[in-house]
Amino acid sequence: MKVLVTGGAGFIGRHTVRRLLGEDAQVLVLDDFSSSARTALDEFAGHRGFDAITGDICDEALTRRVFERWRPEATVHLAGLVSVARSIAEPEESHRMNVGGAMAVAKAAQAAGCRRFVFASSAAVYADAEQLPLREDAILRPALSPYGAHKAEAERLLRALDEASMRVVILRYFNVYGAGQPADSPYSGVITRFLDRLARGLPLQINGDGEQSRDFVHVDDVARVNAAAAAGRLGPGTYNVCAGVPVTINALVSLLREGMPELEIRHASPQPGEIRHSLGDARKLAAALGEWQPATFSSGIARLLDS
Repeated sequence: MKVLVTGGAGFIGRHTVRRLLGEDAQVLVLDDFSSSARTALDEFAGHRGFDAITGDICDEALTRRVFERWRPEATVHLAGLVSVARSIAEPEESHRMNVGGAMAVAKAAQAAGCRRFVFASSAAVYADAEQLPLREDAILRPALSPYGAHKAEAERLLRALDEASMRVVILRYFNVYGAGQPADSPYSGVITRFLDRLARGLPLQINGDGEQSRDFVHVDDVARVNAAAAAGRLGPGTYNVCAGVPVTINALVSLLREGMPELEIRHASPQPGEIRHSLGDARKLAAALGEWQPATFSSGIARLLDS
């Protein structure tokens, strides 16, 4: 199987490439390396089934040439502007990359006869929904940021493509964590920031009361779903990629504190516009895959602390 991975040098991208190569796929990465160094792909350099091209997903002529020459059977589209803060500061750029880029890649894939298109969406399309857990058929309320709104718009446009010629699978990632997530990335979540502060001997900062909750899913599980979708093991449609378990920030701190009882904690004011609770329903994904047993949160954190 030949798979093109856009944004393959990023955090989720590298884990996805590793998983695909482990399943004997041939992988081509298309990345502009604007948010990651080309050296991020060095571990794959000697693999006979791997190659990488530098390029902008919004360059329609380039994307057409890449697809026409390589003819992948599946595309995993991970590239885009992933910073919520930057999407607020630069909404036009967010739209260009997250909507325009997605459509440029999808149209080039479809024209080249690519059979499966996997789109990395986000739980941000739900925003601060009232009814939890969130199901895929929930009403979308992505008004908290241009990032969420643009992901929702890209989803809508992709669903309008002719599925007779290309299967479109939309994956809504919840709070992804795991090894290799840079602490200075705008995408990095609270776990990565906490571990970075621990490594530097700094106190942990909790915004608000710490009772806000998140649905944390390990990046290895996300890569597993990406590879399954690329291989055709998921039918066309939209799927939550989540653990389906709420974890409060206070619970995270308690877990980190088990081996470090002297850990210093500081409290700060709540972040403006922060979602209070986020929890996904993974039953549709489990039914499609036949099983879905993501890593437990405690085991995922243990692996991070040991790495």
